[in-house]
Amino acid sequence: MRIIINLNSDKAAHLAGWRAKAVQIDVIPEAAAMEVLRMITFPDGSNLLDLISDGSKVKAGWKLFINGIPVKSNDLVSSRVKDNVQIHIMNRK
Repeated sequence: MRIIINLNSDKAAHLAGWRAKAVQIDVIPEAAAMEVLRMITFPDGSNLLDLISDGSKVKAGWKLFINGIPVKSNDLVSSRVKDNVQIHIMNRK
């Protein structure tokens, strides 16, 4: 499975050291969004899931889009990611 991660957040891009990145996950054809976000790690050892969520919900200061569709805070657990999906992370203004 190949996923494109777009960090439209200065804070997230600073932590990651990049703005956009293709991520190849060969072991699974589909996964929960939470699993995928946990796999996106930063140089300091933290991960994207910890940055934008408080466990099972998107934190109030963040927006998450999967293929252009906004993920509501409480839908993070049920959201699924498949091959060739684009994920956008943004700060709420």
